[in-house]
Amino acid sequence: MAEAGVAASAAAATGAALAVAPAGGFRVAVSPGPVAVGTMVLRDAHPADLWHPADDPGSALYLHHLAVGRAFAGRRIGAWLLDQAAAEAGRRGKRYLRLDAWTSNTRLHDYYRSQGFRLVRFEDDTSGALFERPVSPP
Repeated sequence: MAEAGVAASAAAATGAALAVAPAGGFRVAVSPGPVAVGTMVLRDAHPADLWHPADDPGSALYLHHLAVGRAFAGRRIGAWLLDQAAAEAGRRGKRYLRLDAWTSNTRLHDYYRSQGFRLVRFEDDTSGALFERPVSPP
């Protein structure tokens, strides 16, 4: 995506690098020091109450718990983490990076759209807004 270079530059400016926890899909972006600047969890498994068989759940990597430290807000670390997650999805042969957000958090919806995600649907029973972003193979 066009903004990927900007996000990577922002990460480089803070000295951020992505560290992978040895167990599970937990990722931490760290800057020199080391200081954690952001986190995310990536999983092959999908929340069954949100993504249904018709969604082809195996075609996606699922992102959970994306967070950026307040001291690093506005530096595009979140965009960089999303790009890293999309790259990982591509390496795993997935077609999409998917996530969910609270239905009422329209500001977050706008942010995800600005990062290349499209709204798939709202799940009324769970207060979930479901988003996906196409990814490219490596």
